[in-house]
Amino acid sequence: MKRLILLLITSVLMLSLVGCTLPREGSFEHFTVADVFSYVFKLAFGPIFKEVPKGLSSDNIPDEHSEDTTSIAFTLIGDIMFTENIQNDLYRAYPEKLKESDLTIANLEFPINPSKGPSGFPHFNGTTEFFERAVLPLHPDILNMANNHCLDQGTEGLYTTMELLKRYKILFTGVKLNSKQYIVLELKGVKIALTGFTYSTNAMKDAGDEIVNKLRLNRPCHIEEEIVPLISLVQKMEEKADVVIAILHWGFEYEFSPTENQIYIAHKLIETGADMIIGHHPHVLQDFEYYTGENGRKGLIFYSLGNWTTGMNWLYTRTTAVINVRLDKKGNVLSVETYPFIFEDGKFNPLVEFRDNKFLPDSFKIHSAW
Repeated sequence: MKRLILLLITSVLMLSLVGCTLPREGSFEHFTVADVFSYVFKLAFGPIFKEVPKGLSSDNIPDEHSEDTTSIAFTLIGDIMFTENIQNDLYRAYPEKLKESDLTIANLEFPINPSKGPSGFPHFNGTTEFFERAVLPLHPDILNMANNHCLDQGTEGLYTTMELLKRYKILFTGVKLNSKQYIVLELKGVKIALTGFTYSTNAMKDAGDEIVNKLRLNRPCHIEEEIVPLISLVQKMEEKADVVIAILHWGFEYEFSPTENQIYIAHKLIETGADMIIGHHPHVLQDFEYYTGENGRKGLIFYSLGNWTTGMNWLYTRTTAVINVRLDKKGNVLSVETYPFIFEDGKFNPLVEFRDNKFLPDSFKIHSAW
């Protein structure tokens, strides 16, 4: 029996390592053998750590605190996932400063269809009660809906979620409204354009590109062709706004580094006109960078903000952070602060002693406000 178990483990290891070197896409619509082995490996042996790609750096972020400069304060939050395990003092340690920012942006990774009962993975359906207890206290201004769980309850669930957000006067992006793929708002005289895109909708084919912004962002080849529509969209957004933000649901789950293709996409978008990239989906934090393009344009790139609320029990999926970013009216970075947390026992506890925490990337440690 022991020999059989050892053989199985060895087989999974070998096949998974082979899978990691073969093309992967991570979406149910385009799942490959390499995806299967890679996913099994991570579930069996934990997350994948790789060296931070060369060139990714947040050391060059300015530390400008001038009160004379018109600035927009952003609070950035990761994947808000439905879970029934939340306590009444969920946000007892959440800083008031973050609630008072000009714009709070998060990824809403579950639909809410009140006509159906609550459900978890693989087909999430949240509740209004959870939304009121876990989402509203964050004072969200904009929620991204372009993710692989947005159609877990079909188009009906997508529309009921949109109606709920409208009722609470919360803006959303990632879906096509009035044939547009982005939204524009004005704050302090500054026009801000936002769009959201997902790599997949988990094979929910009753709605597709006509409703949700979707591109094969994890496509292992021909990525230059795939992102042509996104490049064109960012160019249009730059013409209409002072600050351009792209929210991308991409990458691979339980991996602590972005892929070369993700880095290519992010850099291309910054050079094209984006000022900030906000990434989601891997369920773990990944290092962020302040990138200067070949054409001199600069921009912040958050490859993954990890989970926020979650039913996942692994420590690496419960290690998270909130980001406070200040941009000037032209999209230039004034400051970046991180607020690391551990989500445990249904509430958020500040992660202050983080030096030996291997699940908190260095860039989050360097810019911690604790």
